[in-house]
Amino acid sequence: MTASNDAITERLSRALNAVKGLDALGLKINGMQLGNARPRIQIERPPKHLAPKGAEAITTRCLGGDPQRILAAIYKGCLVEWRA
Repeated sequence: MTASNDAITERLSRALNAVKGLDALGLKINGMQLGNARPRIQIERPPKHLAPKGAEAITTRCLGGDPQRILAAIYKGCLVEWRA
């Protein structure tokens, strides 16, 4: 297997592991990208007691004219994002 394929396989494995864990917590997955560094997973806003630990506001995006704070945390080697 090429180095590039190894890297993609490793990121895919991390993403699958994280998605399984988030699903087991009852969280809804909205999307995922493997990216170049680490997988990025978008979820519905979790209840506070289920939010991945260490969440920080990473950006404010204007969606439909309204600013939306995006929170993110590292979970099982992946960047997990949700609207605040």
